[in-house]
Amino acid sequence: MKVILLKDVDNLGDKNDIKNVAPGYARNFLVPRGLAVQATESEMKQLEHRMKFEQRKQAKLEEKLVKMAGKIESAVVEITAHAGVDGKLYGSVSGKHIAEVLTEKMGIEIDRKRVKMEAPIKQTGEFEVVVTLGSGKKANIKVIVSAEGGEAEEEKTEAAPEQPAAEKPSSEESGE
Repeated sequence: MKVILLKDVDNLGDKNDIKNVAPGYARNFLVPRGLAVQATESEMKQLEHRMKFEQRKQAKLEEKLVKMAGKIESAVVEITAHAGVDGKLYGSVSGKHIAEVLTEKMGIEIDRKRVKMEAPIKQTGEFEVVVTLGSGKKANIKVIVSAEGGEAEEEKTEAAPEQPAAEKPSSEESGE
């Protein structure tokens, strides 16, 4: 019996494939579960119509992805985070942070799962990150991570060791 698959079926075929299967398999499993329909003349015409519609839809999606990739490629994501003197971040910058900044900056909803990083960023500097857009399209973006407060932060960390030293003699004097 010839059937047209409406969904991908393991060990049988992909959506919109026409397959020859045992009649019992089609009647008892594929058709009742909505996985396939019998390949009649009218169903074949509907399949052709669906294929044309899906091709147009796919072409529009490809065009949209190319535009989005160009727009994202030109983006520079700047993130400020708490960092020590040596540039090590107190936390890390993850794909979630980058996706939020991209969504805010570009006005395009980017899922955090689409931001591909080997590991979270734990250092200040410039980094290249890949954003997957679907259908094999990828965009490389530049991420600049800088310390919050800049030079003022470094001065605070340098001044911090001096303060406990100044407090120490006063605590010894009060202890005597």
